[in-house]
Amino acid sequence: MQHNNVGETFPFNAHDIEGGFYVTAAIEGDELYPFYADVFEKHGYSGNGECWAGHIAAILLHLDTGLLHRITFDPEAGLFAAAFSTPGDRERFLQLLCPIFADIPTLESWIVKADRDAIDD
Repeated sequence: MQHNNVGETFPFNAHDIEGGFYVTAAIEGDELYPFYADVFEKHGYSGNGECWAGHIAAILLHLDTGLLHRITFDPEAGLFAAAFSTPGDRERFLQLLCPIFADIPTLESWIVKADRDAIDD
């Protein structure tokens, strides 16, 4: 299942703020909550910002460990947020994670193989 509004960076939003490069996802927003809440809950996770950060870190641990070490995660209950030092790192993040999060079966394949003890939920 894929979300109807899948765009270039869905479900994330890219921001440039005061010389910094950021990615956010309004997890509890009207657009994302109904799409993702059931997916994470189905597998025993809350699906909050910490949960997203944990799963994203687990995915990047397999796909691009170097990038993982260059990200500063700053999630909140209803928001996933991450900061990057360069626009290139942010673009690499979006390139890797958008296709996974935009396609529920692909996302679920990563959720089920995550180390539950490594996910701060």
